[in-house]
Amino acid sequence: MEPMTDPISNGADMRWIELPPILDIAAAAPLADRLRAHRGAPLAIDASQVEKTGTQAVQVLLAASKSWKADEIDFRITSASEPFLASLELIGLSMDDFHEVEFALETNEQ
Repeated sequence: MEPMTDPISNGADMRWIELPPILDIAAAAPLADRLRAHRGAPLAIDASQVEKTGTQAVQVLLAASKSWKADEIDFRITSASEPFLASLELIGLSMDDFHEVEFALETNEQ
């Protein structure tokens, strides 16, 4: 997807990635490559089409969220499908684990 202006990221070019329906071990390495290509830019991940999620792909997404947090750049997962959310819950995670950047930045501003 093309970069677009997002008012939440203070007008910076928000980059968007659409996750594929199957996020298994075969999808983990290509996903990591796609994420690395956007390093340094605000990034939104559309998880609306995800039907199946493997732990390796979740690890890639968690590592990316930590990298963006370290860089103090906006990283978010949007429109998470029910199967994506159920997979996260099954391995003991929630959407909050990916969005701690936003919460941490809000805390630092106070």
